[in-house]
Amino acid sequence: MDLQDLNLSVRAFNCLRRAGYTTLEEVAAAPREKIMRVRNIGRRSFEEVEQALTEHGMTFADEPEKQMFSREQLDAPKGFILVHAENGMVFYVNVDSIAGFSALEYDDGHRVTVITLIYKLTAGERDYITVTETPSEICTLINYARR
Repeated sequence: MDLQDLNLSVRAFNCLRRAGYTTLEEVAAAPREKIMRVRNIGRRSFEEVEQALTEHGMTFADEPEKQMFSREQLDAPKGFILVHAENGMVFYVNVDSIAGFSALEYDDGHRVTVITLIYKLTAGERDYITVTETPSEICTLINYARR
């Protein structure tokens, strides 16, 4: 997608154009740090560019972990992760209620992740949810939710 077709501010557009970028795909192919160092880009202009990438389902080249998640997972409310339970249901989980998680492999080779939840309102009562995301994906989602 051509940068002219995006709703970028004049400053953001001009900074990217002067740095040699003409399409959003070219920006997405660059590492985050490289775009942050574009001359005169500034925090607000950088955030505009980052938002444009997100709106078009793209991320910077050095953020492949974001590319493995659905739009719904990346748009979860701050402090929550969206997970897919083994039974097909979808849940928002408050990251502060997660006590831990671990991988579980069934005899047939099927792998899931068990998340241990602690509900502080019920005197530390524990509950478990079995999800299809891997422990690595859960960790990445938690870190993303805490930003």
